[in-house]
Amino acid sequence: MLFFKSIKDCKKHFSDGKLTGRFEVTVNKMKGVIYVENGEFHRTDGPAIDWLTGLSAWHRHGKLHRTDGPAVQYLEKTEYWIDGEGYYDMEEYKIATRRYKLESFLEDEKDGNM
Repeated sequence: MLFFKSIKDCKKHFSDGKLTGRFEVTVNKMKGVIYVENGEFHRTDGPAIDWLTGLSAWHRHGKLHRTDGPAVQYLEKTEYWIDGEGYYDMEEYKIATRRYKLESFLEDEKDGNM
């Protein structure tokens, strides 16, 4: 278990770019699990930050990101983010999600990853 005074201290600890993995942490008495890849909060199959209080945050390469639901969930609060950009209108989020998926598909096709 790693202990930090603030989430800022936690981010600073992992920002050297070398750490990768799953870490159990306590930040200001709040316990949780974080996933880090190359020093950034990152996870592709679930939240990268998951606090025992119920707060969950999906990150991709250090940015809040989720295309199949809210990137931040806490009690009744939900926030929708794609690649670090917040969407507060559901219709804008849906359009941005389709755009992001199309651009990702085209980029993969261009790079021969299909």
